[in-house]
Amino acid sequence: MSRTKKEYQFGSALGPKMDEFRREIENEGRSVTICRHLAQLDRLCIEKNLTSGLLDEETVMAWRQSKEGCCEQEVRQSQSSIRQFAYFLIRGGNHAFVPPATFIRRRTSAAPDFTGCLASWMDSLVAFKRSLGLKYINERKFLHQFDQYLVTVGFSGEVLTREMVDGYAAGLEGDSSKTRVNKLSVVGILARYMAGHGGIAHQGIPSVKVVNMPPYVFSREEILRFFKTIDGSRFLYPWMAFTVPVYFRLLYSTGMRESECCVILRRDIDYEHGRILVRHAKNNEDRYVYFSRQDAEMLRRCDTVLDQYFPCRENFFVGGLKGDEPLALVDTTVRNLFKRLWRESGGIHDPKNGHNASVHAFRHTYVLDKLAQWQGEGRDVDSLIPYLSKQLGHASFAETYHYCIRLDTRFTEILDDDQAVIPEVAHG
Repeated sequence: MSRTKKEYQFGSALGPKMDEFRREIENEGRSVTICRHLAQLDRLCIEKNLTSGLLDEETVMAWRQSKEGCCEQEVRQSQSSIRQFAYFLIRGGNHAFVPPATFIRRRTSAAPDFTGCLASWMDSLVAFKRSLGLKYINERKFLHQFDQYLVTVGFSGEVLTREMVDGYAAGLEGDSSKTRVNKLSVVGILARYMAGHGGIAHQGIPSVKVVNMPPYVFSREEILRFFKTIDGSRFLYPWMAFTVPVYFRLLYSTGMRESECCVILRRDIDYEHGRILVRHAKNNEDRYVYFSRQDAEMLRRCDTVLDQYFPCRENFFVGGLKGDEPLALVDTTVRNLFKRLWRESGGIHDPKNGHNASVHAFRHTYVLDKLAQWQGEGRDVDSLIPYLSKQLGHASFAETYHYCIRLDTRFTEILDDDQAVIPEVAHG
């Protein structure tokens, strides 16, 4: 019999639940490893005469003691398996004690040092920017790329010359116009910093014509297929099956920016008045974002489920873990999830032909659907633009008008389609 077909006979009081869990994960690549670890736990329960039928603290602590002396890899793997089993039990409404993390996750590697001829100037610039309270993370990455170009070509001396700038710019031809602008702007900042602090630097940065792609607006069919795909997907962590569907639905129904939605705090959701306090949004301003009764029910159900996993969490949406501590969702995770789910839903990604769907497209679609709703109700759209502007967090009404004008390419299509957009959340 092949290893992948091996059947474990669970005989402890926890055996029936282990069988249920095995059936749920039988098609997963790690199911063999997980079942092996469950079999170890099953034998331990029998040996220790643990008859409660619960994955309680006593059982988990006995299991942890049995792992003393094992190699780190074995402990990590078995710990992961038991934690997944615990999450399965909680998801099914059963009490379970989640094993605390034995090992803290490895720290991410430190940012690479600058090693080129302008390294001291780059270090000084980064330190100066961070002293002003800026994170300067992406900018430092761009500086490091420029630094490596200087090393590769073999430039020397402490002068930022035109030859350096033009040569670097020529090597960016394969990047998008927006990326080239961002990378060259950092070189321009370095040049101005050097010139303002006694250095010598060429400040003529090559201009790049930015090609703005038309905003993408989801069709009704695309939205429905996307949500259906989310509801049927599996994720790295069990709680993501509740977090992800609600996160994307909330983006669509409120028009929030992806980064704003990631860091919502539980205490900032006001169910009584149907609003969320968004802290330190764009331009470092706080504002309220309003949601519907349907959204309120969806958020309450999601919060109730997540509370079983993380009863003391501050952030509403949980992404990963750091040790035992829940971490808020981050925009990079959201974008990666969107790319995968969009592809699985049959979505097309062809920017050259206008198919440039992104997470931000939920905001675009929200605006057009809201305008179509108002027009369909016979309301004075111009008089409602200030309210839309507040909801979106725009600095001025003019910005909102400009936003609407750029989205006008799909307005007729949206207006002619009155199909419901947000299906019921399948989880929770």
